[in-house]
Amino acid sequence: MSRDFSLCDQIKRASVSVAANIAEGYYRSQRQTKNYLGIASGSANETVTLLVIINSVYDIKTEDLQNEYKVLGKQINAFSKTIRY
Repeated sequence: MSRDFSLCDQIKRASVSVAANIAEGYYRSQRQTKNYLGIASGSANETVTLLVIINSVYDIKTEDLQNEYKVLGKQINAFSKTIRY
């Protein structure tokens, strides 16, 4: 089976982006923090999409990870709503 290293690289970058954007926004203004959380949520959704592709194309079971990232995205959105500016 041929390996798709670009897909592997993309999912690594998307998943790392979730944590990196939360961390980067932590000490910023409330407005900037909310923006970084939005980016982190988008990266979580991107990761879910990439996991769906991996599941479809390579028949690798990714449903558990998909669910974890969906929950994470919801948690990020809920936290973002608590921030007022």
